[in-house]
Amino acid sequence: MPAAAPLTVQLCYTTLSRPFASLPRALYILAIFTISALYHIIIYYAREHIVIAYPYLLFYLANGLACLAERQFRHVTGRRVRGVYGWIWTWSFLFLVGQPTVDSEFSTGWAGCLRDVFSKEPDKSMVVWLVHALGWGPSPAEILAAGAGRA
Repeated sequence: MPAAAPLTVQLCYTTLSRPFASLPRALYILAIFTISALYHIIIYYAREHIVIAYPYLLFYLANGLACLAERQFRHVTGRRVRGVYGWIWTWSFLFLVGQPTVDSEFSTGWAGCLRDVFSKEPDKSMVVWLVHALGWGPSPAEILAAGAGRA
């Protein structure tokens, strides 16, 4: 841990990861990812007042297992997972494992609230503005006019 790290980072590192440092490396990595999952479950509960453990446990534990798989790949081949194959590995894994977490956020969490706001007022969405700026879609004003014509 660098000495210049903020005090909160040092306290989190000392209190959360140090007790597990004596575990074998694979268990240490899984323990840290489990702590991260529990942290996100607690934060989600504090924000939404419901406990949704499955998506967070799946996401963080699967990421821990993926880190172990990458370490094993390096141990066997002597090379890191990088380049185009590393990019494909990372993004396909995140899309696959992250989907239940994204689904739960959109069904119960903050993202679902934003979805409702943006469906009623698309001119407030940065995505709509970006898609229009890139020339891939109508302007927010056109979307609002089309929505007003249907109502």
